Amino acid sequence: MKRRCAIVGVVLLGLATGGLAQPAAGGGGPLVSWHAAGRKALAQGTNATRLKRVSQFPTTEALFRQIATNLALAPRKAWEKTLPPGAPDGAELLRPLITDLLNAESFGEVRGPIGRTETAIALELTDAQAALWSTNLWQLAALWKQGAPQAAGRDGGSGWALKRAAEPNRFEFVRIGQWVVLGLGPEKLTRAPALVQQIKTTGRPGPKVEAELLDLRADAPGLSPWIPLFGKLGLPPIQLTLRGRGEHVFTEVKLTYAKPLAWKYEPWQIPTNFVGDSPFALTSFTAARGVAPLLQLLPGFAELGLPQVPGQFTAWANPSSEELARDQCRVNFAVPYADADGAMRKLALKLPGFVDRNLGQHLGEFLYASNHNIFHWTMPFIQPYLRPVTNAGMRFIQGGLFQLPPRQAPAPAGLFAQLGTRTNLLYYDYEVTHHRSHHGAQL
Repeated sequence: MKRRCAIVGVVLLGLATGGLAQPAAGGGGPLVSWHAAGRKALAQGTNATRLKRVSQFPTTEALFRQIATNLALAPRKAWEKTLPPGAPDGAELLRPLITDLLNAESFGEVRGPIGRTETAIALELTDAQAALWSTNLWQLAALWKQGAPQAAGRDGGSGWALKRAAEPNRFEFVRIGQWVVLGLGPEKLTRAPALVQQIKTTGRPGPKVEAELLDLRADAPGLSPWIPLFGKLGLPPIQLTLRGRGEHVFTEVKLTYAKPLAWKYEPWQIPTNFVGDSPFALTSFTAARGVAPLLQLLPGFAELGLPQVPGQFTAWANPSSEELARDQCRVNFAVPYADADGAMRKLALKLPGFVDRNLGQHLGEFLYASNHNIFHWTMPFIQPYLRPVTNAGMRFIQGGLFQLPPRQAPAPAGLFAQLGTRTNLLYYDYEVTHHRSHHGAQL
């Protein structure tokens, strides 16, 4: 499919059914662990060629700069209670290090229990980069008045360590081979020394997996004290992998539940006659089913008074211009609903209050055209709307940020075929990433 980048999200009975099954209990393993190939490996690799091109776009570079800027502010907020009053954020010292972390190959893990965690990170860095990390982290320790670093080394590596009175008690910086290893935790660290020993033995902190861009694992039950939403949704341990596959990227999410899921298979209901080139080619397509438990968790959803909770949704986007700089975020969506006309009449009465309670002060006015059964939210830059529609005899509630233009051509022949008849596929996503990155910046 010309000029398109496909990302397949395979969620194995995932988020949508989290409230229907018992999550597997958190074990003694890491709370979080990852291996990231980094943007440098993506640029040098032969797979994921479309993502490689997207990664080089100015909008992508701007997005990563913004991510580095935002993340550079996070440590100061996380450590606020243990830092001296008025301590500066140190963002200028951290920003180039965050940039390296996004670009370089890295391994990392965080182990519990919550409140007494141990963190270990290994990054492949040049000598110049390693020297900058050492200097900036040393200066940050002084800026935050965390004590005087002392020279220290492990297994042939050189570096320094910092002792603190409060937990976490120890921070270590070790340069060994082409890697920098960081450790933060109790006085007797175990995970960072293990990474150093592994690098000394094999030259790497972990195996190199062909075409793997990211492997991220999270013990959601164990992380629930930090992220209460994980516990509320009943999420089990999660594994996310991204692998290059030819010119595309294959994305897979696996969730491991302790017991079988109480999810009932239902055939896909897609408004195929509305999805397509309107007027320009699709830049994204998303389909999900089994989402009723998630919708019921939305604050105020029950107050909308809908007798039926939608179990599926479809979303898609078309550019407003072939020139990226002029492209507006035009997202459309649809949910199957047997009594779409009756639901719209209820929503027209309830949605203004729902928006007021969840968003507070907002721009624009709400209008309901009863003769056409269409709900409008008039705003200066976007025109959200909802309406009932029919597709191949099925009724849907359809909406978007702008009125959906007439379809000029159907969706690519192979798009809907990707959904197939698999009974374990709950979520599918396809996108042209540089357009979606541009849209994300607008939102």
